Amino acid sequence: MTLLVASEQTRCQLLSLPLQGASVIRPSILAVFILRMPRCYESVLRMCQLGDHWTRSSRLQHQHLSLSLRMTEQIKILSTWTNISRLQHQQLGSQGQGELQVLQPKEPVSVAKGEKVTLNCTMTDTGVPGPVKWFKGAGPQRKEIYNFKGGSYPRIKVVVPSSNTDFSINISSITPEDTGTYYCVKFKRGNPDTEFKSGGGTTLSVSAKPSQPMVLGPWERINIKQMENFTCNSHGFSPKDIRLKWFKNKNEISTYWIKILPEGDSTSYNVTSVAQVKLEASDIHSEVICEVDHQTLQSPLQGKMNLSTFIPDQRVLPRQDFSGLFFVIFLLGLKVLLLLIIACLYMYRQQKIRVSKTVLPVPHFSAPAP
Repeated sequence: MTLLVASEQTRCQLLSLPLQGASVIRPSILAVFILRMPRCYESVLRMCQLGDHWTRSSRLQHQHLSLSLRMTEQIKILSTWTNISRLQHQQLGSQGQGELQVLQPKEPVSVAKGEKVTLNCTMTDTGVPGPVKWFKGAGPQRKEIYNFKGGSYPRIKVVVPSSNTDFSINISSITPEDTGTYYCVKFKRGNPDTEFKSGGGTTLSVSAKPSQPMVLGPWERINIKQMENFTCNSHGFSPKDIRLKWFKNKNEISTYWIKILPEGDSTSYNVTSVAQVKLEASDIHSEVICEVDHQTLQSPLQGKMNLSTFIPDQRVLPRQDFSGLFFVIFLLGLKVLLLLIIACLYMYRQQKIRVSKTVLPVPHFSAPAP
């Protein structure tokens, strides 16, 4: 231990030789010296106080020395923090190389039927060899929709081709059946490839407009002054929430029954409703209207049914005189009958003439002369 201390003192003395002959010690020189040998701090200070170069006129030099010491302390602190930051960065870098992250946005995505949607996926490291795939759903029932190794996917395009970190895709011609949660999955190369890391999933919801409402009424004509059921159907909409109203002309009437199917979660829904309407004789020019409204529509859709289809016409037709028509028909019938008789007589006569012409004459033989 004594030898170690002695050697340090010796090194301090040797390093301080360039300072002993200087009448004024610059702060920069002193700072460099202390940075090289931090343990020589006290030796330098003692040397400066007791050395031959300490004079009465060195008060300014003492101030420079104090300033140099403060600068040295600040440099030491800054150097320490720099080393700590470098060490932390190296540690984080070494940890990041071993922990690949698959990043997908957590916010759900909503798109209208027929449009295009982008599903984003990025990865923090490229050191794990193996393909990347997209799946719809999770677990054993999940469905592979895209493989970056290759394949035929007509509706799917890569956003950034040949990228090692961006594996986002575009899906075009969206349908309600595309509703679901999509996962970007990194596989580790092997025989076979094994799943290495999966993203958190992106939920996609597809909105679709309802079809034009169709109104159906009774199958046959009905009597007035009674209640009749009219049915309205609309299908193919998503999400499930929909509003339906009934009108007779412009007056809203109550809905007797309404049902949205299926009752559970689905990619597409249908609505059926029934209204009971009391028919009057004056409704011959009226109409029943079914109106549906949905978040995908700019204005409601309407289906209509004219009540004249079901109400008997109460008007009495005026009685007409058909005697003249019957007389004309009689005359025409008599004329046709006379023509038929004449035609028959003519044909009979012609037949008789042909028969008489076909009768052969009897030959006559004379007696021979004597």
